[in-house]
Amino acid sequence: MITFDPRHINEDRSNWISAGSKITSESSLALIREELEDEGPILVCHWFYKAGCGPDFLLFNEEQEFIQYLVDSAHAGDAIGVWSCLRITNNLEPIADGKCPDKNERIPEFGSY
Repeated sequence: MITFDPRHINEDRSNWISAGSKITSESSLALIREELEDEGPILVCHWFYKAGCGPDFLLFNEEQEFIQYLVDSAHAGDAIGVWSCLRITNNLEPIADGKCPDKNERIPEFGSY
C-alpha cells in the first residue's frame, strides 16, 4: 500500500473523505499495469495540491518507475491523471511537427521511421 505524507495539515476546508477515486487503488494500478504491458508508455499529469504552480507532465514506460515516482514525488491531496500515449498519438493531430535539420538546414525527404 502506498501512503503519502500530507504537504499541508488538514486544517483547510477541503472536506477530506475516505470514499472516492484514488490513484493507488488496485483497480487504478491494474489499469495502468495493463496499459504499460499491452500498449506502451503512459503520459502522467501531476497536479500539486495547494502548491500554487502548474502541473508536471511525465512519461513512463514501466510500472515500477511510475510507482517510484509516486513514492518520491507525490503528496497527500495531489491529483494524478494517466493517459495512454498510443491512444493520444493515434487520435490527435499534433499542434506542430517536422524533421530536425542538419547544420545546413536540410531535412531528409525520405527515411525509415
